[in-house]
Amino acid sequence: AAAWTLSYRPTGSQAPMWDVDETTQMWSSDADSMWDPDPDFVPWPGELADLLHQEYEFRVNTSSGVKQGAISGFIAVLDVEDIEERFEDVVVPIGGIRLPITKPFRKIVKVDYSVQFDGGNAVGFQTLDKNSTLGPLMKAIDGATPPAYTSGFGDFIVRGY
Repeated sequence: AAAWTLSYRPTGSQAPMWDVDETTQMWSSDADSMWDPDPDFVPWPGELADLLHQEYEFRVNTSSGVKQGAISGFIAVLDVEDIEERFEDVVVPIGGIRLPITKPFRKIVKVDYSVQFDGGNAVGFQTLDKNSTLGPLMKAIDGATPPAYTSGFGDFIVRGY
């Protein structure tokens, strides 16, 4: 097609269908629809900020003409802003430590580290989990085969979105 427009709308509601008071019925005696109607399509602004966990519908309109418009390809790139949080000079006890994240991670993708020499025998760190609410759980490891947990000292960079 020679010209086209893209529009979108969120679908569904974030509100629960029922009331938190379990004695309240989820339906009423009026003639209203059980579900709210979906909002109107609006022009695509180029990007969406502050996305909610819900479905979005997209609509492509092609220009009118003698020949019917056709879409031969459509690629949606879904990305959120990357988040990075740094922790320097962290003492990691033998039982491990959760890095005290303060940024609003949706998902932690990776934890980079550098070991600092503190007279101990730590040669690296293991990421035991990447909990985006509590912070990633880190433990120091020594150079033995197989490695054993030990205490350590280092810098960390938590990366995610």
